[in-house]
Amino acid sequence: MHNAVKDQYIDEALFGCNRILAFESYRSEGETGNAKMLFFDDKKIEEFLKQNSLVNEMEKCLSAFSQRNNIVSQPPHSAIAIESRANFFSKTAYSKQLNCFGVKNIATIPENPEVNGLPYVHSLITLFDSLNGLPFATLDGNAITAYRTAAVSAVATKLLAQPSSKVLALVGAGVQASSHFEILNQIYHFEHIQICSRTFASAKRLAQKIGNTAKAVMTTQEAVDGADIICTVSASAIEKLEYNWCKPGCHVNVVNSITHHDVILENDFIERSKLYVESNDNALKSGDVNSMSQVYAEIGEVLLHHKNAFVDEITVFMSHGMGLEDLYAAKFIYDHIQKN
Repeated sequence: MHNAVKDQYIDEALFGCNRILAFESYRSEGETGNAKMLFFDDKKIEEFLKQNSLVNEMEKCLSAFSQRNNIVSQPPHSAIAIESRANFFSKTAYSKQLNCFGVKNIATIPENPEVNGLPYVHSLITLFDSLNGLPFATLDGNAITAYRTAAVSAVATKLLAQPSSKVLALVGAGVQASSHFEILNQIYHFEHIQICSRTFASAKRLAQKIGNTAKAVMTTQEAVDGADIICTVSASAIEKLEYNWCKPGCHVNVVNSITHHDVILENDFIERSKLYVESNDNALKSGDVNSMSQVYAEIGEVLLHHKNAFVDEITVFMSHGMGLEDLYAAKFIYDHIQKN
């Protein structure tokens, strides 16, 4: 008979008024010895990620994914609707390199900000040992999502943008806009940042937070004027980006997700530019591309030198977020915080 398992949870309403405060699970002596399951909250994760970049980890992840040699696996995500007012998603992934598999559970509650004073999205990532199946860590997912998404955009930007890029355009002024500026600015040290948002007030707040190099503008066209790198990072469409607004050789990061599918680009933009994606399957299933003939390459194929980077043309990198990215990011955070 298997030894008993004793779990201790200290929490305050996972999706209620407060986030989990603490979580520890202890297993008694058994065939696998002592195992301690740890919980990392968003505050601890954000503190770590402000000092430790995920860009290299995302390069490893995207390269491994595009190799197609069974060292990684991620099936399509599952989703359920909750009373026509919310959604719940699960994204699973496995990596032979990391010796683990994991699941990211995501709840999207559109009414949360106004009705409950809570974020629109909540998420948790749980990691399991692939040798014995034991779960060994659970991590808040919101900070990881913000930083790994920006890190993935940075991987593409390093490959596709002009090395001398000095002007950044942010279409959107929320969490993703902040994380994209933070990570890309470490690489390019921008001289000018131009920001637009659904409201001028939110664009102005982000510009003030960034400092003298940033300015808020009223329209998407103003924001992208003269920009070397453009990041569309709004949770809802502001104004469709037109090809003719972009300078020759600029690079565009389009951040989409499983929770929204607003059309960001004008109809002919993809046809006139070189399109790169995280995953061919995800791009097609999302509906953001009509056929695979529109996609030039997965960004992992460029990392592997299987496809070219056209830095002198207008390029687009479209991301939707992959469970594999969450797995690599969470394991990186776990390993380093544990070590220190």
